[in-house]
Formats: sequence, C-alpha cells, structure tokens
Amino acid sequence: MTKLTVFLTLSLAIAGIAFAGEMAGTVQCTTANRYNGDHQKCAEANQPLVFVSDADQRTYKIGDSDKDKVKALAGQKVVINGSTKGDTIEVATVAAKRD
Repeated sequence: MTKLTVFLTLSLAIAGIAFAGEMAGTVQCTTANRYNGDHQKCAEANQPLVFVSDADQRTYKIGDSDKDKVKALAGQKVVINGSTKGDTIEVATVAAKRD
C-alpha cells in the first residue's frame, strides 16, 4: 500500500506541471470582439488574457499575477518562458517573437 501511495503522489505531482520551458505563440484577449478585434485595447481594459501555443494551438489562461507581464504584447506573437499547470500558464519572462 505504501508503494502505491508514493507512486500515485509522484504521478499527480508530475501531471501538475505539464511543461516548463520556452513556448512560442500569441497573447490574445478573450473579449477582443467587443473592441473591434483590437487585442491591445481589450488588454488595456483589463479583460482576461490567454496564450495560444503555436505548437499545438492549445489555449492557456494567463493569471492575474502575470497579466502585467504580457499586457503590452496583446495580439502579438511572443516567446514565453514559464510553466503550465493544467490550463494555466505561469509566465517567468515574455518577449516579442522575432521572425
């Protein structure tokens, strides 16, 4: 029973952080349609932001504590260094993506 408990605990801990590192994608505002598609105006109005990964088109929520880090880049291609936990991305650093 003890080995099973340890195994399950470790499995859940590993599953909690699905990815840590660098991801490329786009910062988008979830309600940009209210602002004629202008993600920057939407972000300035403090609306919810998400990150859409280029690799798999998966959408991650950007938490309130990280919103200020990405707000200026709303609507742009970016590279985020951070980690994902479920459907949320924790942003360590973010920069505009260079082609």
